[in-house]
Amino acid sequence: INKGISWTLTTLPIISNWKNVIWNGTRFIAISSTSCNYIATSIDGITWELVYIPYNAEWYSIAVNDDGVTIIFPYSTEENIALLSILSNFSNS
Repeated sequence: INKGISWTLTTLPIISNWKNVIWNGTRFIAISSTSCNYIATSIDGITWELVYIPYNAEWYSIAVNDDGVTIIFPYSTEENIALLSILSNFSNS
């Protein structure tokens, strides 16, 4: 186990203002604060894939609950029509 001692330089699939990254138990998920309808996911933290999501927003934060459901939060309260658990299909899979 590496324990974060050594790091590998990598690039994400698109240039964006990547803000937060989280591990949900099965993969890393990164969000961008640029107004967009995508996130980036990775199983190993080295190879990343762009995933399009059904809502365009400036993403503020990302969290995972005890069941592994991933939720992303938009910046604007007006955009907070749902705490978008749209990423739950990435949980425990």
